[in-house]
Amino acid sequence: MAEKEQKTRAYQYKNKEIPARVQAYIQEHRMFERGETVITGISGGADSVCLFFILHYLQEELGVKLVAVHVNHGIRGEDADADERFVQNICKTAGIPLEIVRCNLELIAKKRKQSMEEAGRNIRREAFERAAQKYGAAKIALAHHKNDNAETLLMNLVRGTGLNGMTGIKPVRDRYVRPLLCLERREIEGFLEQNGIRYQTDQTNLTEDYTRNKIRNRVIPYMENQINPRAAAHLSEAAEQLRGVQEFLEKQLKVFKENCVSRKGEKLLIRTEPFQSGDKILREMTVLSCMEEVAGQAKDLSAVHVADVSTLFGKQCGRQIMLPYHMRAVRGYEGVTLEKVHAAREKEKEVRQKKEKGILLREELPLEVKCRIPGTVFYQTPKGKKTAVTCRIVDLAENPGNMQKSHTNCFDYDIIKHDLCVRTRRPGDYIVIDREGRKQKLKSYLINEKIPASERGEILLIADGSHILWVVGHRLSLCGRPDEHTKRILQIQIDGGESHGRDN
Repeated sequence: MAEKEQKTRAYQYKNKEIPARVQAYIQEHRMFERGETVITGISGGADSVCLFFILHYLQEELGVKLVAVHVNHGIRGEDADADERFVQNICKTAGIPLEIVRCNLELIAKKRKQSMEEAGRNIRREAFERAAQKYGAAKIALAHHKNDNAETLLMNLVRGTGLNGMTGIKPVRDRYVRPLLCLERREIEGFLEQNGIRYQTDQTNLTEDYTRNKIRNRVIPYMENQINPRAAAHLSEAAEQLRGVQEFLEKQLKVFKENCVSRKGEKLLIRTEPFQSGDKILREMTVLSCMEEVAGQAKDLSAVHVADVSTLFGKQCGRQIMLPYHMRAVRGYEGVTLEKVHAAREKEKEVRQKKEKGILLREELPLEVKCRIPGTVFYQTPKGKKTAVTCRIVDLAENPGNMQKSHTNCFDYDIIKHDLCVRTRRPGDYIVIDREGRKQKLKSYLINEKIPASERGEILLIADGSHILWVVGHRLSLCGRPDEHTKRILQIQIDGGESHGRDN
């Protein structure tokens, strides 16, 4: 009988101002379209019960159909079961379909290596999504209000956030809508009390196990009691104003980002010159946006990470920092590259660092393949690129003329001191840069040519011991070239015809 009376009173509210404000807020943000099915989460607490009754009251006028979802997390024993029975009675009396999901939150949190708070939030989202798919629902309505918005703003601020974190909870985000963001908690509780609508109290909300509860139970009450009774409302309104600023800046960001950011496979390169020409706020938003794009998520990316990446633009090439979600930011010649770090790439980096320090073990040295003269050998770089190297001896007297081509180069075979090999770089490698025999370290040459560090280990070399005759794709040593005294020419062809180097 009590449930029937509660249903009847839902259509005879003593004060219709609250439902009218919610309806206006829904229409302002275009939350629903007529004919849509709407999933509404209902825990049994004051906020979700208020949302349920107001949407039930407005559903004919809004032209929507409601479906309720309740999640029993299995952590409060009889209290949780009582909440479930309470929700069942409300939905049965109102004639609203109800989906109940039961789970072991503590066990799931351990398996997923998440906090109870994070796991609970994800479980509820998963339940809402399954129900939406089952009933063909276009929207999912949640009961966040102005106090929740204020709590989110404060929590983001104290943790460290960019402008996006200051915008609080959005009224509409994808299919999720929040019709009660126009109300304060005291208004919700006053509405329920005034109309005799009962609700359940979750005792875990009164503890201070979670950061949000500390802000809810201590910080905001202090602000409202000691500073301004409408502190939470004002914080929420500030978040809404900042949301308008954010939307404007996002339009500017799109243009700026297109001008200074380019994608290279899975990496994003932020180019120095166009990046540094932008305003500070656009630079910060660009860095954060790029990190989120590479990471695939935004959580745990904060102002401190933006600052760390930004400082790299003033550092020397090769400097890098590690970021959340196995990301790395690396300063290169063109700018800063953001990339995901993979185990294989890290191993390659470790080997390269050992090699540069001269402590590489013999079995860790890059594979070298001795050239077959005459004949063809095949070489595979550390990243798997395969190349054919063909050598033949040519008698200059029998074959006069210029035999140098973009993919083929010639050397004085009689002055080669060791067995030629094809390989990648090693410590001590050098090239001869002039006819007087002056040498330059291969490492210095690659740096001067502004070849990214990530690409240097893949460059193919034709080596006579530590003397590099040919940096394939780049240049030849000036020692070993054929001249008027040459009798036998060694002709080397790379990959059977592709262009692999210059003739200088």
